[in-house]
Amino acid sequence: ALEDLNLNFNKLIQLPDTIGYELLNLKKLSINSNKLLYLPRSTSHLTSLKILDARLNCLRSLPEDLENLVNLEILNVSQNFQYLDSIPYSIGLLLSLVELDISYNKIKSLPDSLGCLNKLQKLCVEGNPLSSPPPEVVEHGLHAVKEYLCSKMNAGQLSPVKKKSWVGRLVKYGT
Repeated sequence: ALEDLNLNFNKLIQLPDTIGYELLNLKKLSINSNKLLYLPRSTSHLTSLKILDARLNCLRSLPEDLENLVNLEILNVSQNFQYLDSIPYSIGLLLSLVELDISYNKIKSLPDSLGCLNKLQKLCVEGNPLSSPPPEVVEHGLHAVKEYLCSKMNAGQLSPVKKKSWVGRLVKYGT
């Protein structure tokens, strides 16, 4: 079964919508340096995936149900430049995540849920117009960022919509 798929530098504008149903044993998906606008929803069914490298594309968003990627350790969506402007809250349920690179995008705020990622050791956010956390927190490194985001969550600074979502449940149960 296929475990490593390298589709780098192919000028791809989309992946097959069924990719997550057909490559169940995939551990590494390298799709950097293409022209992808989005990742198919079925991407969240790649539950064996450990590495997802989607840098240097034209991604406008990430799938909302990323939490299904329970084995994901490395996520690189850097350098999607003027396109990628947010990260889904579900990223806080990627409990195996060790490295997250979202540098050089248009992301203005990090989801509070990132503060829950206990295994996260490397967070690259440079080149984004971040306001939350503020630059003075970011310059103090990963621990300061996680502490800031976690304290925001624990302080209950969630919108009513988010309080009813899984993020609200994380706060409620003290995760």
